[in-house]
Parts: sequence; C-alpha cells; structure tokens
Amino acid sequence: RVVLLVLVVLGDACARTAYTGRFRTTYRTEDEEIAVADGAVASYRRGVRPVADETMRARVARVADAVVVAAKAGPAGERARRLAWDVVVVEGPDASVASFANGAMFVQAALVRAMPSDDALAAVLGTAIARVLLRHGEEAAGRSSFNRGLTAMGQLGSLGGGSRVDLAEEQDEEADYVG
Repeated sequence: RVVLLVLVVLGDACARTAYTGRFRTTYRTEDEEIAVADGAVASYRRGVRPVADETMRARVARVADAVVVAAKAGPAGERARRLAWDVVVVEGPDASVASFANGAMFVQAALVRAMPSDDALAAVLGTAIARVLLRHGEEAAGRSSFNRGLTAMGQLGSLGGGSRVDLAEEQDEEADYVG
C-alpha cells in the first residue's frame, strides 16, 4: 500500500518541463513557490550591497532584458510573462548568479567583470533564467523531501529515489541547453 500511495503522489506531482520534456517533480504550486521566494529574496537582499557602477548596471540590465524577452517568446513564455523580473548587480568576489523563483536575480560584479562580451553574459544569465522557468529550486526541494520520506520508510534503495548529485547534473544540463 505504501508503494501504491507513493506512486499516486508521484503521478500527481510529476510534470514535464516546457523545453526538454524531462519529468520533474514539484510539491508546491507556482504561487506557493513564489511566496516562499519573496521571503528568501527579502532576506538575501539584506545581506548584499548593489554596485555603484552605473555602466555595469546598465550593461547587465540591457542583456538581462534581451534574455527575458526571448524567454517570454519561448515554450515557458507564459511563466516568464507572469514573473516580475528584477536583476540586481551586487558587490562580491564570486562569479555567480543567485536566482529566485519570483524572478529576482542577484548577479555578482565579479561575474560581470569576467564576461568578455555581452553574448557571454547572456549565456550565463540565460542559464539562470532557465533555472527559474524550469522551477529547479522547487524540484530540488521536492526531491529532497521525497527522499527523506523514503529513507524514513526504508524504501529509498528499492525505489531508486536518485541522489542530489544526479538531480543537480540533470538540472545543469537542462538549464545549459535551455539558457
């Protein structure tokens, strides 16, 4: 009975991604996911400092706007149009982008400096936007919760819940392809 229940829950929670058709599992609605992201963004925003360099901010805004326009015309266009995209360039030594389910993205200045062209920057921002549109954060959280439940029931090995590394690799490949 437990296996049947798990299969029913999985069937209900599984969907195919708009771009690649890969099955993904999510447990929250998009509205719930965005509400959680709103709180996370508020917390994250308190710990970062926007850059003062207007030229850098304008470059990132121009490139991000172009990528978002392209995303709105793609297979996940409906979701892309619903989100209030907010791209902020922040001080920091890492070459990274923090993206959130509500469309907020924090691009570290070190990343912008490392990108030799707008095309290179667009590729990185495209991957970050793809992660949002593909709901990778929610999928990882859902998979983690599901695996903890299976482990508690002693079923993880027999059902092949998959590891976080496997999921991260799948998501990286998918976001790179879509972005």
